[in-house]
Amino acid sequence: MSSSKGMMDTDLNSLDLPPFPPMDWDDCDWWVGEISLSFGSSVGLNVTPFDPTKSRLPSTAQSDALAFQLNNGQRVFAAVLDALWAYYQRIRPRYIDYLGSDVDQLMPALDNPEALMRLIDLRQVHVHPSEKSGIAHVGLQFGCTWDIEHGLGVMMHNDRVVELGGAEVSFAWTPTEADNM
Repeated sequence: MSSSKGMMDTDLNSLDLPPFPPMDWDDCDWWVGEISLSFGSSVGLNVTPFDPTKSRLPSTAQSDALAFQLNNGQRVFAAVLDALWAYYQRIRPRYIDYLGSDVDQLMPALDNPEALMRLIDLRQVHVHPSEKSGIAHVGLQFGCTWDIEHGLGVMMHNDRVVELGGAEVSFAWTPTEADNM
């Protein structure tokens, strides 16, 4: 079903609109599907419309953000690793006592950012309705060896890391820099 001007498309339950993969409407008021980014295997994808009571269709800003991720995956992942490297070096001392004898396995001392790749795995991509300069924010949710309960979250704007922390940063983020909030 297509949406015409003035009509709400709240009855739309499946989406086939590139660059998005085929997606289904979820009762949580977002689109769900799977996607493969160049730096990970197939993972879950959530796309949250700005106001699903008016339109379930993703915005142009969301489409452009996902297209950027798909076309620039290596650049995005390099930015994630650079930001994560500084973050990891800062938080590792706090985890040493907590992890005890498992620290060398779960959060070892590392020599370079690329070594982080064996400690994290991408699990979910969240395309948010918030935007800046016409591009939506994208949350990348990772599992990580040092915090299997809370994971790791990265909020991106194109290839810039906006925030990094627990997994909630990727999906429950407050867009203080967003243009439309």
